[in-house]
Amino acid sequence: MHNTPHTQTEEDKQKQNHQEQQQRQQHQHQQQQQHQQQQQQQQQQQQQQQQQQQQQQQQLQQQQQLASAKKVL
Repeated sequence: MHNTPHTQTEEDKQKQNHQEQQQRQQHQHQQQQQHQQQQQQQQQQQQQQQQQQQQQQQQLQQQQQLASAKKVL
């Protein structure tokens, strides 16, 4: 088969269009996945912050207990 660069059959055009559409769809799908990952990371960060707050509260309680224990002594 000898194709001149200028002429392109309808079938070739359809194939090319189809490939381009597939590439676009794949690209959109990848973007969505990236977005979901970012949301998950943000949630994890929030959880870590909550844990830190809980630890600080526990430390405060321990200090208060120590203070009251000293008063008893």
